[in-house]
Amino acid sequence: FKVTRIATSPYSQQTNSLCETFNRQVYQYLRAYCKDQTQWHKYLTPLAMAYRATPCAESHGFSPHFLLTGREMLMPCDLEMTSSENTTYKSVDTETYVKQLMPRLEMARKVAAENIKQHQVDYKQKYDNKGTQEPHFPVGTTVLLFTPKTKLGYNRKMTSRYTGPYEVIQ
Repeated sequence: FKVTRIATSPYSQQTNSLCETFNRQVYQYLRAYCKDQTQWHKYLTPLAMAYRATPCAESHGFSPHFLLTGREMLMPCDLEMTSSENTTYKSVDTETYVKQLMPRLEMARKVAAENIKQHQVDYKQKYDNKGTQEPHFPVGTTVLLFTPKTKLGYNRKMTSRYTGPYEVIQ
């Protein structure tokens, strides 16, 4: 499998960026859906399912579930909307299924790798141009105000960082 072990320092974002990126996404989801900070644990299972089923439009364009299994995740609504008469699943033996699955997975992973390389080039260009232009908001535009302070007794990571919406008047 060509797996290499890399030792990382605990609580150091610089040495474990993939884990920290995932943690940041989880906190973003929890900030969006969890209004009462004591009930955050109830949202983890649906958030994990949503993460696995959602294609990553920014980098590779595929969902983690698709890259792992070779097919999109079936959601409960998908099962309800398709009746048993409309589905034509053929019973295939394991060997035939694996022979059909492997080329699809290889192709999807190659496309994902190419998309990631292109995304890295685009991201570098965006990063190099970052902060060069001052934002301009036309009058009448609805905006959110960044508020970095957190109320006493609330977790900073799970509190919404924006207030509003506000309307630009001048």
